[in-house]
Amino acid sequence: MFNNAGIPSDNEVRVTQATEDFKRVFDVNVLGGFLGAKYAARVMVLFKKEEGRGDVCGLAVLKGTVLEPEDFAHAALNLASDEAKFISGVNLPVDAAYGVSNQSWKMGFAALSE
Repeated sequence: MFNNAGIPSDNEVRVTQATEDFKRVFDVNVLGGFLGAKYAARVMVLFKKEEGRGDVCGLAVLKGTVLEPEDFAHAALNLASDEAKFISGVNLPVDAAYGVSNQSWKMGFAALSE
């Protein structure tokens, strides 16, 4: 099962943000992914004896990435392949090293320690 449902927000939770807006984004991006995996797993359990295994893959795209859809597709296909049969429970950043080069996490930790 490949889950690629999501809607954008402004990536900032503010005191002034309307509850309805936050709930709409949460329901699609978080609850939608959970429900997709939940119901796919129910079916996958029934067919596991026949097929041998199944995969659940969820995709979350950061706002502002410059990657092509094929970049995400290649990662998903790799995780669903037999070569990755012992890989489970991982977060695989497909971000062209953005997470390594973006130092904004330092500002977040500094703000927490104040």
